[in-house]
This record gives sequence, C-alpha cells and structure tokens, in this order.
Amino acid sequence: MNLQRGFFKAGIILSLAFAGLYYWGTTTITIDPSNKYALYEKLDQNKLTQGDLIFVTKPGFWGEIAQAFSPKDQRYSHIGLLSKSQDGEWTVINADGNPIDPKGSVREEHLKNFLALATRAGVYELKLDEITLEKVIAKARYYVSQGYEFNSQFKLGQDHAFYCTELIWVVIRDVTSQDIVPQKRMHWGYEYIGIDDLTINPLTHETIQIKLP
Repeated sequence: MNLQRGFFKAGIILSLAFAGLYYWGTTTITIDPSNKYALYEKLDQNKLTQGDLIFVTKPGFWGEIAQAFSPKDQRYSHIGLLSKSQDGEWTVINADGNPIDPKGSVREEHLKNFLALATRAGVYELKLDEITLEKVIAKARYYVSQGYEFNSQFKLGQDHAFYCTELIWVVIRDVTSQDIVPQKRMHWGYEYIGIDDLTINPLTHETIQIKLP
C-alpha cells in the first residue's frame, strides 16, 4: 500500500513539473498574512445567489494538481457550492484536503474562511431553476452530514470520498439525472473531472471575477 502511494505521489509531482506549476523550494505567491481575507473583503456579496459555484486560486498542493489537470482554463485551483447558513451567513460546501492530512473532508465552511489566502475568485451561476438548486444544496449537505472524505486518489467513484470538482458533478447528477461532463479526460488511466470542465460548460455562466493586484 505504501509503495502504491509512493508511485501515486511521484506521478502527481511529475505531472505538476511538466505543467510548470510545481517547483521544489520556491514559491511565487506572496500574500500578507495580516490581510489574508483581502479577497473576501473585495467581493460584493449582494451579487451572490445560493447555488452559485465559486472558484478560487490559492496556494496549496492539491490546488496545483487541479490546475495542472485543467489545461483549458488554469485560472482556478479549487471550487465550492455557495449556500447560506440558518443565521443568513454565506457558506461554501466543498471537498478539500492537504498533503499532511490527505483524508481531508467534504465540509461546509464560512465564505470568509473559504476565501482566506485566495488571490483570485470567480462566481458562476448554475443554469437551474430555484427548486432544483435547493435540491443540489441539500444533496451536498447530505454528503457533509455523512462524513465523506477528500478523494486524494482523484479516481471517480471512490468509496465515501470526493475531490472538489467530483462533488459538484455528483450532486448535480444525483439531482438532475444529467451528466454535465459526458466526455471525461483520462489521467493515469482513470476518468477525471477538471475545473475547466465546469468553467467551460453549457450549464454554467460566469457572473463575477475578482483578483488581487
């Protein structure tokens, strides 16, 4: 099992290296930690709608993988589903992990936390009616409640686990019985849902794009 994980991680690093996105010992992202919520403060929340998709670019190992695997649109490294908590605060349902804790989780977190350290964000409306969007949010919350983990293997159909784009694809498929990415690309012999499969999609439309200088 450890040997298999070693080959998997080696494959990830090689993919990132070929994409020009991963460099040992260097970093090109500079964010003032005292103002890690700068993008959140810049976002006009009055323009948000429950059920919107929110894409972000932020530092992180898994995010660099997502960008490397999305050759048609490498602006973003992560995605979540916008909703509101019972007290009216904006939240984001998303699947995320990190190399130190590869389990990660499918979780619902405050929008401010989701945007922490982000340098760019894009909001896309889902072209679904209000009732269907409510069902999509409810389905995503179901996976949160069931303790789904982060799918660090990036293989569709892993038991009780999703990666970020897979979560969005699954909840829309579950609710609408529609596969919004009918033609999937392959990585290491497995089908994969890329971030660009959702930014460049007939069912989505960009409504907001913001970035830091």
